[in-house]
Amino acid sequence: MSLFLTEKAKRTCFALWCLAWLIVAIKSLEPGIELPLGLSDKAVHFTAYAVMAAAVASFCHVPARILGWVGLTVAGSAALELAQHFVPSRTMDGLDLVANASGAACGALLVLLWIALVVRPLRPSLAQ
Repeated sequence: MSLFLTEKAKRTCFALWCLAWLIVAIKSLEPGIELPLGLSDKAVHFTAYAVMAAAVASFCHVPARILGWVGLTVAGSAALELAQHFVPSRTMDGLDLVANASGAACGALLVLLWIALVVRPLRPSLAQ
């Protein structure tokens, strides 16, 4: 558990989170993408953004900052939805944005619970 509390590990996790964002952006703007296995578009949106928001816990353990990162996640999703308007065979969809924001909110809730129940007991200095 101490691995995830070192500054070097946090920087590595942040770099991986940024890489994941790059993958999300590429996939979001890729023309003519079809979902495998008949997956629901909204379920994929919800899950992807829940994971992106929850992954913030790997490098940030301060609740106020977590909410800022999750806000950035929602803003990033809105920017990608807007950008889809300019990609052939892609469409901007407000319901996708709702799924993204809902997923990010769910991910944020999981992160805040993780901090309260696991991280804070291990690091009392976070009880701000």
